[in-house]
Amino acid sequence: MPELPEVETIKQGLERQIVGRSILDVEAFDRLVLGSPKNEFIRRLKNKKVAAVSRRGKAIILTLEPKAFLVVQLAMTGQLIYGQKSSGSKVTLRLSNGKYLHYNDARRFGRLHVLKELGELKFLRTLGPEPLGKDFNVQWLTGRL
Repeated sequence: MPELPEVETIKQGLERQIVGRSILDVEAFDRLVLGSPKNEFIRRLKNKKVAAVSRRGKAIILTLEPKAFLVVQLAMTGQLIYGQKSSGSKVTLRLSNGKYLHYNDARRFGRLHVLKELGELKFLRTLGPEPLGKDFNVQWLTGRL
């Protein structure tokens, strides 16, 4: 299972590679990893521009323009692979620079959600403070203990 440092590393790599790129096309090959019906998922992603890449807990969040979010929960075996077109992906995004972002997940435990607001996902609303943020400090931890 990807742990927080690995997810942070993935986020940092994606920031350098996909921010400013548009999603020209979307192929979804496995509906089990989608957080919404396939046609809706594709429609909500197509022709969006990646404005930012962030992380909340172990979820990777692509902030899109016009306003939307793609939340990727990698779970145990999920991977985001940036590069050339390849086969075997669960979801493939074709980007405006001629590259692709593939979501692979051998065990299909992960999920991809396209949202208008991040608060739509319960797990994002109920997470504690970000472990690498200012709010996770001795005072917070002492109060919880």
